Amino acid sequence: MTVYGLWIRKFLKDRNGVFGLIILVALVVTALFGSYMAPYKDSVYGLSPKNRLEPPSLKHIFGTDHLGRDIFSRIIFGARITIMVSGLATACALLMGLSWGLIAGYYESWIGMIFLRIADIFISLPAIVMALVISVALGAGIGNAILALSITYWPFWTRVVYANILYIKRAFVDKGPTFR
Repeated sequence: MTVYGLWIRKFLKDRNGVFGLIILVALVVTALFGSYMAPYKDSVYGLSPKNRLEPPSLKHIFGTDHLGRDIFSRIIFGARITIMVSGLATACALLMGLSWGLIAGYYESWIGMIFLRIADIFISLPAIVMALVISVALGAGIGNAILALSITYWPFWTRVVYANILYIKRAFVDKGPTFR
């Protein structure tokens, strides 16, 4: 059996992992095909004062808001923005953390330590509070939210990359490869 087969078999035994994957796939499918799944496409942005504040029913699964818009349809369309913001913020944080972790791991001198201490300062602050402060300072907008989340979460990637670079250096570069 291949390495991937073993990994998949081990993953399928983990109930929490499979449950999380099901939720993630459902969210992505909802985001991609939301325009076909939403029961009230016109009420997502339009107003319907006669339907305002209706409780959950068969007509409106989650009810309606104070402007008469279907909440379930708005959640489906909101999944697209959620996927976009989380994906871009994770990619930006990964790029920042990757570059800082590579520099800190490659230069184990004072340069690397400065990079790690800066990352430690960011890690020591509560992430969500820091993201909110950055968002307030930059102003409202999806781009500013992505930037705030990226700035907040890059140190975690830095630490992961730094630890792996040190492992590779210790195992292969400093001692040389040991193949048996």
